[in-house]
Amino acid sequence: PEVPTVTKLEVLPMFGQSEMRPKPDLALADALRAMQDNQAYYLAGTQTTLGNAIEVQGATGADKSATGRTDQSVPATGFAAYTGEQVSPAFTMQQMRAARWHDAGDDSKGVVLGDHSYGGQEILAYDVTRTDKFIGRNMIFAMNESKRVGDLMGITVTMPYVFLFQGTQAKDTPGAQYRAEFDLVHGQFLAGTASAFPTPPRLVTVINGADVNTISDIYDTPGVQYELTRDYGGIIATWQRDFWINDANIHTSTNTQALEGEISERAIAEVEAGNPWNITYSVVKSGATVTVAFDLRPGETLMEL
Repeated sequence: PEVPTVTKLEVLPMFGQSEMRPKPDLALADALRAMQDNQAYYLAGTQTTLGNAIEVQGATGADKSATGRTDQSVPATGFAAYTGEQVSPAFTMQQMRAARWHDAGDDSKGVVLGDHSYGGQEILAYDVTRTDKFIGRNMIFAMNESKRVGDLMGITVTMPYVFLFQGTQAKDTPGAQYRAEFDLVHGQFLAGTASAFPTPPRLVTVINGADVNTISDIYDTPGVQYELTRDYGGIIATWQRDFWINDANIHTSTNTQALEGEISERAIAEVEAGNPWNITYSVVKSGATVTVAFDLRPGETLMEL
C-alpha cells in the first residue's frame, strides 16, 4: 500500500454478467497503463474467505469479489498502484478515464480499479439478502472501504457512476421480472453506500453479450435495460450485439473488451461535455400504422437499408 500521487479518486462499481471476466493480455495492459501516469490504483489489504486479497493483481490478476466472500472484519490497508496484466471492460473504462484527465493535463485525478463482478452472474447474484451469494455485499464493502481509506489519506473519493453489464445470462428472463430484480438490487446498493456517497451514482448501461447460436431466446432484457436506464436518467453507452465475438456464443477477445471500455468512457465524456449521446425514440400506433421517431445526434443520419 502507498499514498497515491493524486488528490482525487473515483470508484466505479459494476453490475456485471456477460463475459466480464478479466483476461491476461500483457501488451494491451501495458498500452493502457502508458496512457495514464500513476493514476490507476486498487484497494489493497482486504481479504476473502478464500484467503485471497481483493486486489486486481492478486494470484490470478483478477478481482476476487465474485469468487470469495469478503471478510468484512479485515479492513483495507490503503491503495496500491496497478502493475498487473489483466484487461476487462471495467479496467479499460476506468483507465481510459484517467487517460482523458492525463491528456487534459490534470494529473490530480485517478481511479480505483475494480471489477466487482464476474461472467455468468445473474442480477440477483447482487442481492445482499441471499446467503448463497455475496457479490453485492463485497461490492458495497469495497466502495465504503475506498471512501474510508481515502478520508484517512486526505484523498477525495467519489462514486459518480455505476455500470450495468448485463446481457446473455438474463436472455430468458421476462422483462417485468428483470426490471423488478434490478430495482431491488440497485436499491440495496444505493442504500448500502449512501452514508459514504450521499449523491447517488449515475447509471451507465453497457450490454456486452448476446448468444448468436440457433437456440431461440426471448431477449426481453435489452429493451427493458434501455427503458430503465432512461427512467433512472442514465447513459446508454452501447447497444446489444455491438461487438465481435470469438465463437458461436458470446466470448470476446481482450481487444473487444478494451473497445467496450473505450466506448463507455467516450459516452461519459460526451455527456459530461453537454453533448447528446443516448439514442432516443418514440413509438406511436394509429390503426394499422406504427410510427417510430428517432432523435438523432449531431452527424448521424437514419438510413433505410
